[in-house]
Amino acid sequence: MILLATSVLLVGCNHKNTGSDSGKIPVNSEISESEESIESSENLGGSGNGENSESTGENENSSSDTGSENFKVCGIQYRYCDQTTGVLKDIPALMWKAEGAYPTAYKENSEKKIDDLRHIRKDNATICAFEGWYYDADFTNALKSNKVAVSVRGDITLYAKIVERAKKDGDVVTATISYQWNNYGDVTDGIENFPEAMTSGLKIPTEYVEGETVALPKLNMWRKNSKLVYEFEGWYYDEELKNKVSGEVISAAQTGNITLYAKVAAYIN
Repeated sequence: MILLATSVLLVGCNHKNTGSDSGKIPVNSEISESEESIESSENLGGSGNGENSESTGENENSSSDTGSENFKVCGIQYRYCDQTTGVLKDIPALMWKAEGAYPTAYKENSEKKIDDLRHIRKDNATICAFEGWYYDADFTNALKSNKVAVSVRGDITLYAKIVERAKKDGDVVTATISYQWNNYGDVTDGIENFPEAMTSGLKIPTEYVEGETVALPKLNMWRKNSKLVYEFEGWYYDEELKNKVSGEVISAAQTGNITLYAKVAAYIN
């Protein structure tokens, strides 16, 4: 083979969620300005492994006043209120747990469990921290034990209290990884726009939990045509390709939304 040149794949900050986008949930962790309500779906939160959207009819903790009222199945929507602007907004997509249970319906006279949201990284100094579910946008009436109470009636909107602050000891924070290809100045945004041969069959992480190690894939060789071949030569933390990611594993000491760079060499075969 004859080495032609070395190109660089840039991994930029992209907060796209790899889970389900049930309802009108923004695709980045910056707070959305959308005023629209989240549409109803069977369950919010990625894989959909949580509770079903409707109660089975068995009360988890029902009152003794059965038979005196016709109890209905009612809707649940999820929002949060910006305490600075007072504007109702969609919850950032990355905050939904992929395995979480976020039902869009409950049966009156029965409790309904609502899962926590995730803390997410906003920037190097700040996280968006989840601090509880509330029945009101002023955050005065909190859900007890994250459950819709037996006494609640009718369709409801639950409000997430989301506070921007510094990370504290004990916080579990999710940060992002996203991908961009700079091929001799020709920049392609989004992993879905990479040559399919380079990413086929690979699990490419778009997020990680701070304090945990993350394995990065080695990109596949790409034969662009009968003569030109691109080969992956490693991930780097810096654009100058001096600080290599050891063993293609992000260290548990890493924090923040990171940018990685992939060294890719072009050859004539």
